Amino acid sequence: MASFKDLEVFQLAVQYVKSIYRTTQGFPKEEQYGLTSQLRDAAVNIPSCIAEGSGRRTAADRKHYIDIAIGSLFETHSQLIIAKELNYITKSKVKKAEEFIEKLKAKLIAYQKSIKDRPE
Repeated sequence: MASFKDLEVFQLAVQYVKSIYRTTQGFPKEEQYGLTSQLRDAAVNIPSCIAEGSGRRTAADRKHYIDIAIGSLFETHSQLIIAKELNYITKSKVKKAEEFIEKLKAKLIAYQKSIKDRPE
């Protein structure tokens, strides 16, 4: 079995985390423990769930962790929209993020569909 580190979806999720960290660097300091922290935590949860799920024994358990990763991806999307409404980021940055979100969502769904039970 390949390591989660070798999965394209994991590598893409790590790229997304890096982009979120870059984006939130420009947020106001008073958001350090608010929106900045929430966005970063949700983004980091995506590759973390991919990794954690890969260590689970059953396909159902592994698929469940991908469901959580997808939920965290949607959470970051909503938080980026809020950041735009607060004028922390531009509409064009949100649009660019949304393109990445769609790509990552598709990869997560495809990966989830590919998960099978491991032979005992």
